[in-house]
Amino acid sequence: MRLAQWHLDPGNHPLKLYIDQEKQLYVKVIYNNAVYQNTKKSDRFVPITLPQYKPTDTVWIEGFQDDRFEDTVLNKGVYINSLKGNHPLKIEDKRGNIIIQVVYEDFPGRPRF
Repeated sequence: MRLAQWHLDPGNHPLKLYIDQEKQLYVKVIYNNAVYQNTKKSDRFVPITLPQYKPTDTVWIEGFQDDRFEDTVLNKGVYINSLKGNHPLKIEDKRGNIIIQVVYEDFPGRPRF
């Protein structure tokens, strides 16, 4: 029911991503076709918040080993699909894995129980 209410509300909501990137890997978060954040100089665990996310926005996450060379882009990227609710995503590659935990804040400011 909570998820259904979130989708009936067309307003903006925060979207939190908790990224676990293995050594020598990093991601670019592309929000509405523009690079929002690059985790290249970050530690292994990276929290990212998109404060103005709405269901019609697009979020694409690309994995890299080194963006200077074409052959170091990881095998595939992932789209965030708001219809799936809170869920983990994974970019798998022979060079390592990146796990993205997606958290939709459907009721910002609601007291935590």
